[in-house]
Amino acid sequence: MNILPINNFQIYSGIQTKTIKKETSPTVTSPMCNMVSFGQAQKFGDFFLHQLKKTSRKMQVQENSNLFSAASSSIAKSLEGKGVTYNEAYNSISPIKSEDSYWSKVQRSGFDVRDEIRRTFFCKNAYDLTVLEDIINKYSDLGYAISPINIPVEKMVEKGYVPSKSELKKGFVELPDIDIRLDRNNIAKFVPTLNGYISEPQKSGYEDIQLRFIKKSDTRNPNPIKHELIIIFGENYAKAKHFESEKIYKYTRQLNELKFYRSTKSEGLKKRTGEYIDAIKTKLNLGISQKLFASANSLDVKKIDNEMLINVSEQEIKELVKYFNKLREKGHNYYEIAEQRAKTPARLKKIKQEHEADSKLLAYIRKNLEESITFFNEKRYFKSMPSLDEIIAELEARKKMSN
Repeated sequence: MNILPINNFQIYSGIQTKTIKKETSPTVTSPMCNMVSFGQAQKFGDFFLHQLKKTSRKMQVQENSNLFSAASSSIAKSLEGKGVTYNEAYNSISPIKSEDSYWSKVQRSGFDVRDEIRRTFFCKNAYDLTVLEDIINKYSDLGYAISPINIPVEKMVEKGYVPSKSELKKGFVELPDIDIRLDRNNIAKFVPTLNGYISEPQKSGYEDIQLRFIKKSDTRNPNPIKHELIIIFGENYAKAKHFESEKIYKYTRQLNELKFYRSTKSEGLKKRTGEYIDAIKTKLNLGISQKLFASANSLDVKKIDNEMLINVSEQEIKELVKYFNKLREKGHNYYEIAEQRAKTPARLKKIKQEHEADSKLLAYIRKNLEESITFFNEKRYFKSMPSLDEIIAELEARKKMSN
């Protein structure tokens, strides 16, 4: 396998290995300013998008995407006996990140965009890591290497890793970009060279394996195109992922974008607001998200329908209303004090604009989550929701309309 050994920072207790959580690259850890001087003070965002939309670059990305599709389809066919499948229609919905999505990702996470090209494998035997080992080897045979990722030295030291002098100087440790986000208790077969990359499922209950590849011919390229491979259990899991993303995560993640929450210097307000946001996410995770993924897992892996009820009770809805009201109240109090302290008309105008933006965003999130809850409460069971084929057809129709 063409990956770096990581045994030197695994910490053993009996036969258990300490979980190693993946970190993003420390080279860029905050959103970029969107203004840079290019002689005529051109907006950096416009300049960056112009570079992304150049015909030569788009052709290069498309060529890479086509090659990755061919490689992925071939590999899946060769591993069908081990439970791996490649759904052409599902993978054709959004094979390349759009330029606007790319720029949005840069603003949120920095320039190391690791999923410009993305494909998905369905693998009912994903808990068998020897299958993952086979997948990595197959890609290696076809000219792909696992992309490196830089993890801050301090994070690695916390996990028992002893950095070299060069790593201390650089401030980071370079490791293969592999994240096995599976429930360790369910893993049937381990692989020594992969065990240290096991993290844990998301709080929503979502599990997957994420690999980022680059072409071996690009290993010396300072900015290679990244190819992301997501491995999930099957078509039912893809269905659950779609509904959870479109109706829950799409909105709950925006709660963290409330300007007063991001800007406040009051530790008390920050803590309390964060608690209300977490409470909203927890209610929806327990009532909907975790049950979606558990139902899908049962169907794809165990081939049984667990008939789990997916809903939010009337009492839980009342509690969610209370949490949203508290968030609105916290925001109003923050801006009321900020307006009183404003020393210039320009500053007061900006505060009022941010208050209005937060109010609209919170109302938007609340309205859409209420509609999502109604959807799940009416469907009640996983099998009552549209199939993956129906979802693909809807997404394809949307894609044609946008074009």
